[in-house]
Amino acid sequence: MKAKLFITLLSLSLLFPVFSSAQLITTSQTTTTTKKIEKVKKPRTILPPVARGFEHSVEFTNKFFDDPYYSGGLDYILGYRFSNYFFLGAGLGLNFHDEYGDHNYEDGGYRYSYDIPVGIPLYLHARIYFTKTRCQPFLSLSTGVYFCSPCSYFINPMVGVNYRITSTVGMYLTVGYSGNTKRRAYYYSSNWNNNLEISLGCTFSSSDVKKVINEAKNLISQ
Repeated sequence: MKAKLFITLLSLSLLFPVFSSAQLITTSQTTTTTKKIEKVKKPRTILPPVARGFEHSVEFTNKFFDDPYYSGGLDYILGYRFSNYFFLGAGLGLNFHDEYGDHNYEDGGYRYSYDIPVGIPLYLHARIYFTKTRCQPFLSLSTGVYFCSPCSYFINPMVGVNYRITSTVGMYLTVGYSGNTKRRAYYYSSNWNNNLEISLGCTFSSSDVKKVINEAKNLISQ
């Protein structure tokens, strides 16, 4: 009888670790959970469409190649933004030439150039934008009179991209053709100058101008 009891206890002691380990495995399987790590996405800042109203532009211009001299300057454009896609205005500038006066050659001809180193372009300006996103590709056209000595007429089609910093302020870069009439020069067979023009500028609304003026008044009054 004692032998049977001893064998029974021995078998239970051997089987107990097996049952306990199996129970731990089943409980661990049931309690295991998978945690999903969700990435926090930053909300996209969507700019509202450009509102209708007066718009200003200030740009630096550079002309290269034909004349053949370099000229560049500063232009100011004021106009009305009829929609997100169309702008119409007028521009006034101040340009400088690195060469002016007549330049004689051995063949008796002379190269065309202006008589004075400063010119003032006055022109109409239009832009057509293709999107209402933050980056706006556009086409522009300027045509008018270049007041210098002598005066000339010019036309200036450009292609560019405007990057909207805010809903009213933007920076743009344009590249295009600039052609203007010139007085007859024996050294050339044509009376038309052909130039490559590159411009870098910024646009802003009338409300931005008012904000700057008010802040300047506050600084002065302090």
